[in-house]
Amino acid sequence: MKFSKIKATGKKVVLIWTTSEHGVETEHHVTSDEEPKPEFPKALDAFVPFVMELLGLGDNSTFRNDLHVTGLSIDVGEDERRGLVITCRKELARTNGPLIFNLPHIREPKADGTEAPIAGIWLVGMDKALQKVQVQAQKFLDGERSQTTLELQHA
Repeated sequence: MKFSKIKATGKKVVLIWTTSEHGVETEHHVTSDEEPKPEFPKALDAFVPFVMELLGLGDNSTFRNDLHVTGLSIDVGEDERRGLVITCRKELARTNGPLIFNLPHIREPKADGTEAPIAGIWLVGMDKALQKVQVQAQKFLDGERSQTTLELQHA
């Protein structure tokens, strides 16, 4: 299974992935209003330090406050290297809505290690962070969702 979109906004989860069987690729879509377990958005937010670095903001705590990663779009190029677009949501105090933005497309470095981390290439650690998000997406598909509390009264 290859995820091409993983999105969790707090109100909705969207997952798109492909499967391949007998030479036929099938694209699957799931949209759910069910709340994911807290580990899912937490795994997405593990991309926030990468976003800050890619924006050239370092550890600017003012901008980092209320910044969340809400989605990842993943593709595979002709050379079999994955590409990634990160979608973010930043709450703004003086507006009636958040700032939603996408970072430009970046690609994973060549597997042979000959490509230095330059513009347009994944930062060190992004691969592991992506793996954790994909695990959480799979768990959501497998039925692991946030549970609400059910108060039972004794009869």
